[in-house]
Amino acid sequence: MATKGIITAHYITHWGVPSDIRPLTVEGLGDFAIVEFPPRDSRKTWRYATNGMSAYAQARSGTGRELRMELYASTARPTRNLDDVLALVARYPIDHQTRFCEGDTIAAEGAISEGWPNYAGLLIAGPESPGLGLIGGPDRGVLLNRIVGIFDDELELAKTRGGHELLVKLQAEDLPIDILRDRVVKRFGVS
Repeated sequence: MATKGIITAHYITHWGVPSDIRPLTVEGLGDFAIVEFPPRDSRKTWRYATNGMSAYAQARSGTGRELRMELYASTARPTRNLDDVLALVARYPIDHQTRFCEGDTIAAEGAISEGWPNYAGLLIAGPESPGLGLIGGPDRGVLLNRIVGIFDDELELAKTRGGHELLVKLQAEDLPIDILRDRVVKRFGVS
């Protein structure tokens, strides 16, 4: 398993020096923090990433390898509102005795954060850059996935046809969770 230092180094390689590291108490995850990265170079968004979610092995693959994961989300503006959201999502596999895979969705019980778009849920998506997704090499097994806010019709599409169709529509975009975006169901004519 990748250590917190390896995870932080991976983030720095891709996003630069963090502007803040905020330790949080998350039951079942031990040493856990949210790492904040300001915009850098051509990337106009802020990044907020978990460091410590991978302490929990979500499942074993068919080869017997443990599945461990960290998550991140993007915002257009600096915020602390994502700290609790990321902590809750990081605990989800523990609370529900499940594992996350790309294309999975989580229905929201109300607004994700006050003043943000009224997303109906979250989508577990791969990173917009393929080199970002694996931390510590193939033997260490820590995946980095992002969470993306999704609207009610997108959540329904993911539930009825699988999250992968929605994932393909959103994959290559940097989607800040705190600003309104076009609905991909309407934009791509998916129904």
